Amino acid sequence: MHAAAANPADVAPAVIAAATAMAAGRLPLPPEERLLRFGLHALAMGREPSACPAFLALLRRPVLEVEWLFGEDLERAVSRLLLSLFDGDVDAVSAVVADAEVAEDASSGLILGLAGLVRAGRADRAKVLEVLDRFDREAPVAADSVAWIGWQEAVLHLGLVDWIDRVQRGWAAGRLSDDFRDVDRQDWIERTRKAAENPDEVATPLAPIDDPQDVEWSADRPTGPGEAPSGDELAWLDAALLRTVPAKNLCLEEADGLLTALAAGPVRVPASEYIAEILLAEGETAALDSAEHKALVVDLLTRHHDATERNLASGKAPRPWIYGGVSDLRGVLWARGYLHGIALRPAEWEPLKHERQRTSALIAPMIMLMPDSRQGGASALTPDRRATLLGALPEIALATKAHWQGRWHPLFNAAAQRAPKVGRNDPCPCGSGKKYKRCCGAVAA
Repeated sequence: MHAAAANPADVAPAVIAAATAMAAGRLPLPPEERLLRFGLHALAMGREPSACPAFLALLRRPVLEVEWLFGEDLERAVSRLLLSLFDGDVDAVSAVVADAEVAEDASSGLILGLAGLVRAGRADRAKVLEVLDRFDREAPVAADSVAWIGWQEAVLHLGLVDWIDRVQRGWAAGRLSDDFRDVDRQDWIERTRKAAENPDEVATPLAPIDDPQDVEWSADRPTGPGEAPSGDELAWLDAALLRTVPAKNLCLEEADGLLTALAAGPVRVPASEYIAEILLAEGETAALDSAEHKALVVDLLTRHHDATERNLASGKAPRPWIYGGVSDLRGVLWARGYLHGIALRPAEWEPLKHERQRTSALIAPMIMLMPDSRQGGASALTPDRRATLLGALPEIALATKAHWQGRWHPLFNAAAQRAPKVGRNDPCPCGSGKKYKRCCGAVAA
């Protein structure tokens, strides 16, 4: 990193090319991803402004991809990169800030970065005030967007006491009504007045990137044949699949549920069969960017399945890949994938229906996690109950494997769980397209 930062012109073309390709829609392969992540930060350390347009273009990608590339603390990462790469073009930054499709944390970071550039004497104050004024008047983001926090902090750091009334009008109109309490608002007003009286006593919004330790990401060692994919490789796989979900491929959460069911199940299903269940999109590349992308996706899915199978066989609980958040439908995709995996081999899973206690412990929780068709697709679970079931998934997979291996597991003595009622002739919750009685209902009956 230090060597690249000392000679930014040597690495800038390759980094900019990778950034431009991703901005145009091509997902970088893992080596390109590492070049992009570390290269951008090396150019930031080297204060290489030629990378600024490509950096700004990247921020227009979908929010999940931007978070994947820059980390979940987008505001901080984006602000510091702008402070380090800025090429003097305030209008280019303003255009991204005004784009309603840009991640709100990224917009907030850019606004804070502009304030920091003014404080450092590197951006024209009048032009930045125009950006802030336009953002306030045109309001390109929702009233509850965190971009307004960045905007308010920029007003504070620039000591714009004559804008306090504007900010208060925004509060009255509902801006940040859930985030800014009365005490927070009063504190903001006092800090803004202090910033106007003595700017040197107010810390700058954020600092540029000067050290490799400022990079909040480190690359896992690439894995190879026979090895479980690394965390970085699974994150890449997630990004690759997510962008093809509109073309009918499964996302990684649903695929992970399916692969876990197969790994925990009674028989081994060929990779060619489960890959075809995950990559449903038409065409040679299954809607992925290239044949190379598809080959890597297939390899990672296969190695992920094999590693899950090895872990379960040895008594090691898997870690379900379930998206975060507080949605009352969290884990639905994973459960649907798991039920899909069961539905691939209904005859082999059939013996479970003769052991109702185990069926209740091993199958019912998956059906309970699914939306309740009688409630219009809403969840029938309380948030606490859903959290408990999600936390139990690793042990459920272990217990299922133990069942087929003829071993005992404590879950076999668990209290019976009642799955929500699903009509026998209703579509199966697993999404197989079959009637419930002909699919998971044959197991859970």
